[in-house]
Amino acid sequence: MSDSTGTPAVEVPSESAPQAGPGLAPQPGPQQPPEHGPAPLRWRGYPGVPLTSSPLTPGWAFGYFLYAVLVNVGVALVGVAIAVVVALASPSARQTLMGLASTTSQSTPLALTVAAGIMILVAYLIILAPLPFIARHRKVTYAQFVGMRPVRIGAVVGLAAAVTFAGLVISVAYSGVLSVLRVHAAGNAEQIVKIFGSSPLGVVMAFVAVAVVAPIAEESAFRGVIFSSLREAWGEGWAIVVSGVLFGIIHLDPLVMIPTALLGMLLARVYSSSRSLWASIACHGTYNAVSLALALLALRAR
Repeated sequence: MSDSTGTPAVEVPSESAPQAGPGLAPQPGPQQPPEHGPAPLRWRGYPGVPLTSSPLTPGWAFGYFLYAVLVNVGVALVGVAIAVVVALASPSARQTLMGLASTTSQSTPLALTVAAGIMILVAYLIILAPLPFIARHRKVTYAQFVGMRPVRIGAVVGLAAAVTFAGLVISVAYSGVLSVLRVHAAGNAEQIVKIFGSSPLGVVMAFVAVAVVAPIAEESAFRGVIFSSLREAWGEGWAIVVSGVLFGIIHLDPLVMIPTALLGMLLARVYSSSRSLWASIACHGTYNAVSLALALLALRAR
């Protein structure tokens, strides 16, 4: 093709409409999230667009995971040591602790309920403690470091319902498999009920712990830091799988690692699709709250 002067004309492809190959339909250009406000929900996420402003290298991400594991193990050992000392010092306390180890207690002592809440809070605070310092060192805010962006309420409601339903299906299916294998495993919600008891104070503290504190802390650590960092280095698929497996391991219970890992993978997809950690926090909190409510209803039905 030439212009009126006889000089060959050059056609420059438009950036907004990439040229299609022979026999192929034109393909849309890469979709970028908006600079401000919530991003449109895309189940396949935003490939090539970082989830956080300052992801870690895989080595540092795994180092942070090992740190979290050590904190969890350390707090658990301290709890066991305290329980042993209390049991040796008081026969009545020994009977209470033995009851908690076998069946759900209806009358968990107030001191034990408060102590359990304090230990859970301390564990999460220690796990999250390095993150504000890392964010400050990288000259970003904490919200930017973990990806706490605005999100549409309607999208959150739909995602929370879908994740809760999928999580319950996974939990029921996994329980069925264990029943066939004649293996008894107490779920996370049932364990929480055993720890806090079913008194009004225990129920309130349990819901605060599993529906508010745990979702914020665990999503910040595993989706905001570990998943987002691995995603930048390894891509979406491997990052979802590996971060989900690590999320199962951190709970330190071999019998609940599989459903917990699958839930972690779902939450990673929610984060990637919405580009907002608030969305995965809401989904996590909703699932935990529903699971705890069902565990309490099952307890009262016995």
